[in-house]
Amino acid sequence: MNNFAGAAWQPSLGALPGSNGGTRFRVWAPKPTTIELVFSGPAGERLIPMTAAENGYREAHVAGAGAGTRYGYRIDGAGGLDNGFAYDDLVVIADNA
Repeated sequence: MNNFAGAAWQPSLGALPGSNGGTRFRVWAPKPTTIELVFSGPAGERLIPMTAAENGYREAHVAGAGAGTRYGYRIDGAGGLDNGFAYDDLVVIADNA
């Protein structure tokens, strides 16, 4: 039996277009201390801190970020390879909206 019959799936993670022209960025990352969105362009880098939300999610809304915007995530926090976590705040994990 399908309990979700008729319900349309809606994405809740990643770069999600907003109704006001901006983009909501949302990731599940309960372990890092900080996550920043990094936007790169002709004017240089722009950093947007992601806010901690419930259940280990992080999110940020960025006005003016739309399709084709170049962005990445910079992740930092305690851990270590012995705990299965390795963070390097000098590395940007890149993606495109």
